[in-house]
This record gives sequence, structure tokens and C-alpha cells, in this order.
Amino acid sequence: MNRLLVVCRRYNKSKPNQVGGVITSSENLLKFLDVRKAAYGYVDTNKMSYKNSVAAFFMINYLIIKKIRKVNHVALNLNERELYLIAPIIAIFCKLFKVKYSVRVFGGNFDKLYCSSFPIKTILKFVINSSSVFFLQTRRLVSEFSHFNNVVHLPTCRYVNNIEPIKKNKNFKNRFVFIGQIKKEKGIDIILEAFSNCLSASIDLFGPLEDEYT
Repeated sequence: MNRLLVVCRRYNKSKPNQVGGVITSSENLLKFLDVRKAAYGYVDTNKMSYKNSVAAFFMINYLIIKKIRKVNHVALNLNERELYLIAPIIAIFCKLFKVKYSVRVFGGNFDKLYCSSFPIKTILKFVINSSSVFFLQTRRLVSEFSHFNNVVHLPTCRYVNNIEPIKKNKNFKNRFVFIGQIKKEKGIDIILEAFSNCLSASIDLFGPLEDEYT
């Protein structure tokens, strides 16, 4: 019996250019579990793995509900849109089958989603209160939702097994690197503005390039 069910967005080989923090973090989590030989199953929330968006919605929920009875815990790793499309349904069935679940939210705009409308706010309150732990990416968000006693800070991270340390004799003074999606939401404009006034330092950007920066 798989004691853990991981719900996450997996990398789709047919869409090699579809990358991002959600997929990377999900693959890192499964790799972490594999290395430790953990007993788990998973459900892929990547809509590219299904016929279309409608089929993806029904199939994802069907697969999760089907597997809930065979596990002790469901780990939901969801973006902001999936929070109100998938999480409430799973929360109800977890309560029905007395299975605990946790939620890891990807994205730094959870507060805006939470306050976007009364129905969504009501749904998210139910999801948070019903979960055993609710992970948010930034300390600012954790502070804003501190009135919930199960909200915990969990930043995005990468699996770093077998990575060699940087040699101390290397000179990296005033050299910086940004790794991620190169777009406004990641703070690229702020970074570029900061370095434009700093002639003694340089920064290299690595990641998918948005059209506005080409």
C-alpha cells in the first residue's frame, strides 16, 4: 500500500519547452522520495498529459479520489488556479475517508487570489482549515495568513545531491547570477534597474526569455 499520494505537475516529454518552478519543484520532490525509497503514488496535474483541459480536470480528480482510500496522506502541490478547481473536491473526499492532506501553494500572489471574490475566499478558507498543513512560498504570505494556525513557510528549492562545492580560490566578487523565468513577475525589472546603477557589479540571467525582453 502506498502510504503517500503526491499530486503534482510533471514534466511532459512531448512539450520540452514547458518549464517552470512548479514542474521543477515537483520533479525534485519525486526524485527526493525515490532516493529515499519512499512508498508513494502520484497523480499528474499537467493538463498537457491529457486530451484537453476539460478531460484533464475530470481525470485528475477521478484518479485522486480513486487512490485516496489506499493512502494515509495526500500531498497537494498546486498552483493558484488549481487551488480552487482541485483542492476543494479533494478536501471533501479526504474528510469523507478520514485521510489527512497537505497543500503546497506555488506562486507569490496567493493573497490576491484569496481576496479576489467572496466565493473563492470561502473555498480557500475551507481548504486551509481542513488541511493538516498549508505551505506558502514567502514569509510575507505566511505573516499575512498567520491567523491560520497551520500555515507554514516552505520556499522553492532544488534537489542538490552530488553537487560539488564552489572552490574557494575562485574570484566571484561582485558577480551575480539569476536562474529562473525571465519575466516581470520574477522581479527582473527591479534587478536590471538595480544593476544599471552599479558599475562595479554584473549579473548573468539564465532561463526562458519572455517576449518583452527579446
